[in-house]
Amino acid sequence: MDFNPAQHRSGSPGPRKRARQSLEEGEPDPFSPPPHRSTTSSPPSPVQSTTPPARTGAGAEVGIEAECEDEELLKKRFKNTLAARRSRAKKVMILEQERTRAKELEQVNWTLQQRVAVLESEKEILRASNDSQRVRIARLEAELARALDRIKDRGCLARYGHHVKELATIYYDLLDRLFIGNSSTPVITKLVELRLQSEVDFNLHFVGKKPVNNVGSGTRRLEDSLLVVEKGQKRLPQLLAHNRQLNKIFLSGRLIESPDAVAGVLHSVPSSATKLDLFYRDSWHLDLPPPLESNTTDDFGMDLDEEILGLKMLLIRGDIKVTEEFYKFLERCPSLNHIKMDWSVEMDLPELTKVLRRCCPKLNSLDLETSKRPDKDVATFFENASTVGWDTIRLAGDAPGPLLLEAVLKHAMTLETIWMDFKGGVPSEIMQALLSSAPKLVYFHVNRNPKDLKGNYLEAKDIISTPWVCHDLQYLNIAISGIPRPDLDRTENPMKKGPEYRKSVKEGHRLQRQVYRRIGEMTNLEALILGDKYVPSWGVHSPTEYVVDMMKWCQASCLAFTLASGMDELAPLKKLKLLDLRNMEIRFDEDKDLDWIDKNWPNLESLVLQDDDRLGNGF
Repeated sequence: MDFNPAQHRSGSPGPRKRARQSLEEGEPDPFSPPPHRSTTSSPPSPVQSTTPPARTGAGAEVGIEAECEDEELLKKRFKNTLAARRSRAKKVMILEQERTRAKELEQVNWTLQQRVAVLESEKEILRASNDSQRVRIARLEAELARALDRIKDRGCLARYGHHVKELATIYYDLLDRLFIGNSSTPVITKLVELRLQSEVDFNLHFVGKKPVNNVGSGTRRLEDSLLVVEKGQKRLPQLLAHNRQLNKIFLSGRLIESPDAVAGVLHSVPSSATKLDLFYRDSWHLDLPPPLESNTTDDFGMDLDEEILGLKMLLIRGDIKVTEEFYKFLERCPSLNHIKMDWSVEMDLPELTKVLRRCCPKLNSLDLETSKRPDKDVATFFENASTVGWDTIRLAGDAPGPLLLEAVLKHAMTLETIWMDFKGGVPSEIMQALLSSAPKLVYFHVNRNPKDLKGNYLEAKDIISTPWVCHDLQYLNIAISGIPRPDLDRTENPMKKGPEYRKSVKEGHRLQRQVYRRIGEMTNLEALILGDKYVPSWGVHSPTEYVVDMMKWCQASCLAFTLASGMDELAPLKKLKLLDLRNMEIRFDEDKDLDWIDKNWPNLESLVLQDDDRLGNGF
């Protein structure tokens, strides 16, 4: 709305203005002399003149000054009015914005409340579902227990237990259920294979400071588990004693945690058993107390002098203690030909050597972890435990001692399978000596670490020094090193900094051809594994980093596997089925080299160049 000063002047005239209006309207001026009165009145004019009479003298000056003051006053009032209106408009605008924002916040709050309500509803649904699931699980467990009771009560196992040939379970409860009442005779008596593993071993967890056993989806109190273990330790020998057709026995966990428990098992092994595997780790039960009462051994009417003629394989693994009962057991096993012992098995190795040599004349296969054992004791055991000589050995652990390696060489004439899985330290000359002095050798494997530059590599100069006598060799897994490869232009690999890389390409090809020729003499070879799986370095994540790291650590001073380097010397390997060249600096020419492979190795089934999924699949 526009502001009209004239309206303000006519609406609220000042005192001076009212005086002026009085003069204009014909009212007498109090400061002027009285007008001359006429007796004759003039007729009224139809239209009065709007022009005020002219002012003269001091009155006119006073009127002008008053009018100026009024104008100034009106201007000030006009400005104040405009400012007030602008302020009110701004406040109204701000108020409208706040109202809009408040409505938006109310909408957001309403949406959040709806979301919270939905989540609360879902939470209640899940809670109800979990409750119902727990109830259902408890009901099913109760039904299972009742079903087992009904089976036992009705004598189903008693009637049909003779049909059960194999029993494998992680629940020790079942052992007690195989017996009716206090009877020492189980309802299953014709088992051929038995595998018992502890539910405690596989499902133990801790709630607060008290360990409980999580069996399936339910929870069992620790005391109940200990009672189950105690009953199982008593029932297991009874089960073994009455199943005289058992062939394979695998026992793991708390059933054999104590020497007495192991003794009870050893006393009850039937003469028909061919394989006995015992495995227990103390680390599984660091915070668990021992059973409520110690188990007592019983012969259950068995003849402890009876020979177990069928037992051929004995595996002692984990933290089992080899006591006097073990030595007595070995005296009953004249047919034993294979024994496996972990490094953690607690035993007197010299005493075990004497017992095996005296009581096990057919022992010829050994799987031994040598870590933390004196080199002298291990060497003495290896050299003297077998009277017929070892034909199969698997040795693992830290770097082998010189006495052990010397003892291995003494058995070279009888060795057929050699598997060395040491972390390092197998000298090249030892590997070459075995290949040059073991005529019966069929399987030769020496594990190596591709990032260990010191051990477990067979040098090319050693390969060509003496001929190999193992012409029946079918499996060869070694890493060959010491070959000049001046064709390699990368220098970031520590394996590529030796003096041999200063030799010429011609010298490198001449040495490679001699190595190819030596391998080609093994005409029965079916698997040739010269490479190894790529192991990424710490902190390598992206594909580019994998490629760079793999190129850095791949074997460098190795065979190039090209026709130019002499690969044609491998043509006699007509039975070859597997060629593994992973993690090696090879230089395949797809047109020449691969075509030659297709033509000369008709039985080749697998050519493995690399198998890391991050880098793509091999051939």
